[in-house]
Amino acid sequence: MEEKSRFAFPALSFAMSAPRSPGSERAPLLWLILPLIGGIAFAGGQPAGWSPAPWYALLAAGLVIALTTWRTGRTWWSIGVILTGFSGGILHHHHHRQKLPVWAQLPDREVEVTVSVDRVFESAYAQRSFSFGGEVLAVAAPNTELIGQQVQVQLRRAGADDAGLARGATLRMVGQLTALAETESSGFAQYLEETGYNFRIRQARWIETTRPPSVYARARDRLRAEAGRILARGLDDHPDLVGALQAMLLGARHELSADAKSLFLRSGTMHLFAISGLHIGVIAGAIHVILRVCRVPRLTAFLLGCTLLLGYVDLIGQTPSAVRAWLMITCFHGSRVCRAPGNPVAAIATSALLVLLLNPLQLFSAGFQMSYAIVFALLLHGIPLSEHWLALIRPWRDLPRATLSRGQRLIQAGTEKVLTAGALTWSASLIGIISSVGFFSWFTPLAFYANLLLVPLAGLVIAGGFASIVLGLAGLGPVALVFNHAAALVVHLMQLALDWGLGGAASLPAEFITSYWGPGGTSLILVTMIVVRERSAPGSRWRWWGPPLATLLVLVIGLRLA
Repeated sequence: MEEKSRFAFPALSFAMSAPRSPGSERAPLLWLILPLIGGIAFAGGQPAGWSPAPWYALLAAGLVIALTTWRTGRTWWSIGVILTGFSGGILHHHHHRQKLPVWAQLPDREVEVTVSVDRVFESAYAQRSFSFGGEVLAVAAPNTELIGQQVQVQLRRAGADDAGLARGATLRMVGQLTALAETESSGFAQYLEETGYNFRIRQARWIETTRPPSVYARARDRLRAEAGRILARGLDDHPDLVGALQAMLLGARHELSADAKSLFLRSGTMHLFAISGLHIGVIAGAIHVILRVCRVPRLTAFLLGCTLLLGYVDLIGQTPSAVRAWLMITCFHGSRVCRAPGNPVAAIATSALLVLLLNPLQLFSAGFQMSYAIVFALLLHGIPLSEHWLALIRPWRDLPRATLSRGQRLIQAGTEKVLTAGALTWSASLIGIISSVGFFSWFTPLAFYANLLLVPLAGLVIAGGFASIVLGLAGLGPVALVFNHAAALVVHLMQLALDWGLGGAASLPAEFITSYWGPGGTSLILVTMIVVRERSAPGSRWRWWGPPLATLLVLVIGLRLA
């Protein structure tokens, strides 16, 4: 489950503004996605029960203007596209949200419903109950308006058919229906409300499984269980390491011990256990290497690799962060396969558009905001900073590479990797230190050093764990055991590094003076990155010191230590 967020992220619009090189970094989709984001954010702030009728009229007007002026008038065409995107975002949010304002005033009641199991949630009471999200497919009269609503269900395991409690099944049950209120203080309740759920069904009793999981769904769940067993082989005496491996490879964060959760959370590195860009990128790279070794043609390798990667995303439960990462990587590599000019901004903008078209409520999630904020920080500040550092510090930079000895080349390559990793981690930390306070209520001043060390180590854990799973499924148990123990050893080293000073002692409970200070501060940092990138001279120090000073300003003015 992603962390909650009660606000839209306004800085995304700024971060996706026109890049400095119009010839190589054009992103025409920005004309559509920026108004779309604005419309979704506007709709998210409206009270329940508002009428969408005026926005249909605005959508029609925008379409007419855009279609009639796309050849003759660029200004009017731009206005038409903006109106279309803005009103389209409002209506897209309205139809996806499906609010029923009257139900918020009604008391809880017992209902008999048929619900599809679309997503399984972590539960602290997994032995007694089964927590999942799904869509209401059928309900007895007079409650038929609930059909199509997204609900979260807490189903008692007693008497239920455990074989049918899996994604893809359809269950008939009786339970107590509760309308989610926007003012609920529970973090999980807020998360549900902000991701499209309007109701919860508590103390549900299973009646029957109207449709069992498909053959594919059962095979997928067996494969996931087997992958978990492979990661646990030979580590019976180290359940904490097994839990960390299963969390990092299979998204089972509930397997993390309480001490490990606290340690990684307080160090600003808990994101290593949310299946996201790092995990999907490492596994995508491993799949790419395997396919290239097998000499699979470029286009076939891309299609097969995307399919296998999507299968992995489905295996771990189709978490929103994993789906976003899959779309980012697919869009980026798809543009390269199509031999389009290298343009990461356009590729990431395309993935953001697809995410919001699939589910506009993703805009309000902490995962969406953090993912795209950090990605654009890397593109706008991290990559230029790494190039600047390499131009200043890289050994033998003035000598032709062909004249360097083998040892000199190794030193130069190692220096390049360290400097690049440092620049990217530093840029991500400028956003991460704000997000850590805003979303997790922890101020982590040493998060840069912790991430600089732990992110590469986490990459080794993911690569080793993935190799262990693949080899174990292929029947090469002894070889898989080697990779599994190597990954567990790296996890142990990560925990030791945090215990030795990069963990709890380096963090303090904190909060911002207002809930809007976090997204506002992130907006300021990204805007600063754009301004110094576009307006400052190539040799100006503001180009590199502007964003860190913006982060410092946000912390000095808005941070309040607990």
